[in-house]
Amino acid sequence: VKDLVAAAHALIRRGYGPCAMVGHSLGGAATLLAARQVKTVGSVAVIGAPASPDHIERLVADGRRDIRRHGTATVVIGRRAFPISTAFLDDLERHDETGQVAALGRPLLVVHAVDDEVVEVAEGERIFASARQPKGFMPLLDADHLVTDRAVARRLAEIMIGWLDATL
Repeated sequence: VKDLVAAAHALIRRGYGPCAMVGHSLGGAATLLAARQVKTVGSVAVIGAPASPDHIERLVADGRRDIRRHGTATVVIGRRAFPISTAFLDDLERHDETGQVAALGRPLLVVHAVDDEVVEVAEGERIFASARQPKGFMPLLDADHLVTDRAVARRLAEIMIGWLDATL
């Protein structure tokens, strides 16, 4: 979250302030938390984002003991390995994503693969339910968490472009 806010503020100082923020998966969760801190952001979109730290904690549960014991450990999430640190776990507890979404104050689009095996579609539905209008929810059919199918990726790009055209 700090990195996203710092990058956005660096762009603002150079005269390029971001007009939208888009994030995928954990990056989507970070986007939801960062967007309120960047005044130039007029619209937000997330793809396959978890609705709460609880979901992320469940994903790393198998490695939790090793993370706490060694300070860091590699955890496999969605067939990809990620180094997870105790600092990351501790930071999760500090965030109220649902509250941040409710107070976002900007148009929000939630896109989620219906058959997502990493972050269940119910997580996207929870984000959508927490948001105030204007908001949109777009289920992605025939998609996996990483949107690896080219046709689905093109459809996703069209959805994003349409949302940003309508809300910026």
